[in-house]
Amino acid sequence: MSTQVGINENEMSQNNLSIYPNPFTNKIYVNGVKEKSTIEVFDAIGKVVFSSIIKPEENSVNLSIPASGIYILRITNDNGDYKSFKIVKY
Repeated sequence: MSTQVGINENEMSQNNLSIYPNPFTNKIYVNGVKEKSTIEVFDAIGKVVFSSIIKPEENSVNLSIPASGIYILRITNDNGDYKSFKIVKY
């Protein structure tokens, strides 16, 4: 008998998913999105400060985040699979 302890995470299998530039000012580019996905940006306390939909034919997102700092950007597809990135706004 085996027991799993912890949180089950669905890490996105798209290893070629990338974002740039990092650090960024207002716009970020996303490469490797293969299906409609949700982009969310979280601040240091876990509050969602930005959310948008991105489609495979799009590759840039205007992030309307007013404050400089360190954030977590998460890209989630319709299956619930996701990939997270640490990003810096200056």
